Amino acid sequence: MNSIQGPLTPAETEVLLDIACGLNTEQMAAKQFRSQETVRSHAKNILRKLGAVNRAHAVAIAYHIGLLRAPTAEVRRCERCSASLPESTSQTDRTDPDTP
Repeated sequence: MNSIQGPLTPAETEVLLDIACGLNTEQMAAKQFRSQETVRSHAKNILRKLGAVNRAHAVAIAYHIGLLRAPTAEVRRCERCSASLPESTSQTDRTDPDTP
């Protein structure tokens, strides 16, 4: 596996999560209020930065290196699947386990 070519931008991270949830380019564009070409550009950047050969490989690498992880109480979950991203929490969120 190639070394990571830089951190993902917030937009690329959102695209990666949607890829992990099985969304296609058209669905991601509609959900994220971006053009399909912009989503494709973000996806290409993800592949390049992660050294992946395709979208499925990018998701596998993201799980392997910790960009994506199995869902727990402290993560934002995809509404369509179990893919999740670590979510930064405020101090109040850490003290109240029932905070969404």
